[in-house]
Amino acid sequence: MSHSNRLWQFFENNPSQNAPWCEWQDAFKNWEYFGSFERKYLKLTKHRATAVNCRTDCGMGCPRNVVEHAEDDIVAVCSEQEEKPYALNKRDILVYTLNRSSLYKGICSCIGVTYKESKLDGVAGVFSLGNYIPSAGYYFSVYITFKDDQDELFEVVKSLCLLNQKEFALIIPTRKQLTPIIEDTLNRKQAISLVLSEEFSIQPNGSLKAIRSVTAFVLTREAFHDFTHPRENSGVGKNITQTSVAFKITCAEDKNLSHYNGFGGGYLKLDYAILKPQGG
Repeated sequence: MSHSNRLWQFFENNPSQNAPWCEWQDAFKNWEYFGSFERKYLKLTKHRATAVNCRTDCGMGCPRNVVEHAEDDIVAVCSEQEEKPYALNKRDILVYTLNRSSLYKGICSCIGVTYKESKLDGVAGVFSLGNYIPSAGYYFSVYITFKDDQDELFEVVKSLCLLNQKEFALIIPTRKQLTPIIEDTLNRKQAISLVLSEEFSIQPNGSLKAIRSVTAFVLTREAFHDFTHPRENSGVGKNITQTSVAFKITCAEDKNLSHYNGFGGGYLKLDYAILKPQGG
C-alpha cells in the first residue's frame, strides 16, 4: 500500500481525524511527503493525549496510559503491566487534527467544484462541499464523508438519495466500505462515488492532485449507467452525442479499478475514450 493510500485508510479508521503526534509519526514517519502534508492539512488542537496506541507487539492491542511525571519525563504505561513503560516527548502527546476546511478546499480546487462547505442537518458526519458545474444550466451537489462502517455509509447514501432530486457525488476515503448494494443504490440514483485513494495523489509539496478530471469520471459513469440502466437521456448526456462515447465492458481482475455491476453479479471494467461535444 502506498503512503498516500495509507493516509486515506488512516482517516477512514479514525473518522474524527484526531490523533496524538506520536501516532501520526508511527503511521507516516517513513513517508517523505508527510511533513509537507502536515504543514498544509493538519493543525494543533488544545488537547493532550491521556492514552496512546501501544507500540509493543504483544498481541493484546490495548492502549497505553500517558503518565506525565514532569515536562521532560513522560512515559506510556501498559495498563495490564505486561510490558515496561517507554518514553514519550512533549510533542508526542499533543493532539493534531485534520484541517478539514483546508483539505476540502484542496479537493474542490482539484476537481473544479465551487467550494461552499456546510454540514447537513440530520445526516451525521457528512459535509456538503458545493456544486460541480460541468456545463451551463447543469450542476450536481458534492458531499464527503469518512464513515468507517458499511451500515453507516449505506444510511448516508440512502439519506442523500432522499435529499437530492437529481444526481450527486459522494467522496469517500477508500473503497473498503463500498458494498455492492451501496454502489447499486448510487447507480440507480445516477449518483457517483469518488474514492480519494483512487482518484487523488499527494505531491511532494503536500498538495493534492487529481489523477483524472472529474469530467472524465462523470462521463465514464454516465456511459456505464446507460449500459446497466438504459434511458433516453442523462443529465450530462444532454451536451454529448450518443456516438461520442466509445466504451467496452470487460472482466476486471482488480476490483479497485472496477465498477460493480449489481445486476450481473460481477465486477466490470469500463474503458472510455475522449468525448467530443455535439457538433464537434
